[in-house]
Formats: sequence, structure tokens, C-alpha cells
Amino acid sequence: MTTTNTATDIETATRAAGEADERVDAIRASIRTGNTKIKPGDLESAEADARLAHLRIESIEAAALTQTELDRLEAISAVRAEIEAAIDDPTPFVEALRAVEKASIAWIELNEARAAEMRGWRKRLRDLGVNEVRRGTTAPEASGIAPLLSNYAGLDILIDTGHIGSVDASEYLTALTTLPTAAILHPERRPEDLYARLVRELGHVPNKN
Repeated sequence: MTTTNTATDIETATRAAGEADERVDAIRASIRTGNTKIKPGDLESAEADARLAHLRIESIEAAALTQTELDRLEAISAVRAEIEAAIDDPTPFVEALRAVEKASIAWIELNEARAAEMRGWRKRLRDLGVNEVRRGTTAPEASGIAPLLSNYAGLDILIDTGHIGSVDASEYLTALTTLPTAAILHPERRPEDLYARLVRELGHVPNKN
């Protein structure tokens, strides 16, 4: 709104200054041609009017520059207010990070419970005389069950052609949280499907029916 008014004011003042300059030129031309009807002071008055008209243009332009700067400073203040409001309220970020932490704890506890189950099952099977074997080196018993050797990644029990296992919770957390941001936001950019891997490692026992 200010810009429109300023442009209109400058246009009006410029037109007035042009008309004042024309009056000065006309008086001077009339004097040169010998017009004796020009009164004393007519030229000086016209020149003064012209100077005043040009000063008005300068005044409007100066005021416009001042207003532009004021508008700029006001806009900066508005941005600063938004920034300060955001800085003063870290709650959403704290809550989001706490949610990640809570989910991580739940994930770890869930996997620790599975590992404890696996250790309990393996001990009971060992107590029943079921040998620990490496996959593919010893056939399962007639019961179709055979514990595997423990390893760092987890614990497995072979059941028929399937198996049940546990996973290293921290390994999955690290794999997920160390992905580039783009890969976290866009799963299709990930080097592997962590969820398919998880399902595979947790195991599957084929249905005999």
C-alpha cells in the first residue's frame, strides 16, 4: 500500500515540477523575444516554484526510502519473533526424542525377553540330551528339533526345516539410526530391508498341516 501511494505521489510531484520548468522556460523565451508585459519578479517567482516542485520530489523519495527501511526492519523483527518463539519452546523436540528413547528401550526389552526364552528352551533341551550342532552338519533328532551353537548375533533352535531365533537389538538400532536422513525418510533408498531381515532372523516354523 505504501509503495502504491509513494509511486502516485512521485508521479504527481514530477508532473508538477515539469509544468513549473515549462513555465520558467516560457517566461525566459518570452523575455528573449522582447515581451515587455513580463512583470518584475515573474521569472524569479516561476524559478522558485520550479525549485520547490523539485524539492518536493526529493522529499517524497527520501520519505519512501525511510519507509522502505522501516518496513525492512519491521519484517526482520517479525522473523526474529518467530525464531525466538521456536527457541523458547523446545518441547516438541524433547518429546520426539523421548519417544525415540522409549521405543528403543521397548525394543531392547522385547529382544532381551526373546533371548531369555531362547536360553531357557536351549537349556531344557540340553538337559534332555539334545545336542548343540551347527546348521547343516548334524540332522535334527526324530523330534525334529536341534539347538544350534550360540553366537554373538543371537541364539537359534532348528525345528524341522525352519528355525526360531533371537537378534542383537543394538545391531538393529545402529543399522536404523545410522542411515542417512534421506534413507530414513525414503525406505526404498536403504541398502537392505531391515524388517524382512528381522522376520527372517526371528525365524519361521513351517506348518505341518
